[in-house]
Amino acid sequence: MLATYRMMDNISPVTPAESAALIAACGAFERAPTLAVAVSGGADSMALLLLAQGWAKQNNGAAVALTVDHSLRPESAAEAAQVAQWCEDRGIEHHTLIWLPPPLDSAIQAEAREARYRLLAGWCRQHGVLHLL
Repeated sequence: MLATYRMMDNISPVTPAESAALIAACGAFERAPTLAVAVSGGADSMALLLLAQGWAKQNNGAAVALTVDHSLRPESAAEAAQVAQWCEDRGIEHHTLIWLPPPLDSAIQAEAREARYRLLAGWCRQHGVLHLL
């Protein structure tokens, strides 16, 4: 653990130029790309969304935020609504995808993960979005 903490001391923020290079390296993009970004509301996914939005704007495109509400906790709808508000405040399109889980006895995390991937990919297919972060 100590080595991990020492390594983290050397971490620096990703600059917009560095993020642009990382996104561009992911492959060929259409003239006005739309990047769908799975956003939980945590710092990592919000940062990714903002970096993707900046890159997309520079490339005549847009970023779209997708939040999956797994309906597993009473506060999940409010959390998704908070993400929607943050996105609205920043002029970013946002969609909440809702999973209504069947009764689950075990493997709840695995089922939720599979549902999340299915919902995100399905939304992208339905809307012709080729890129999902």
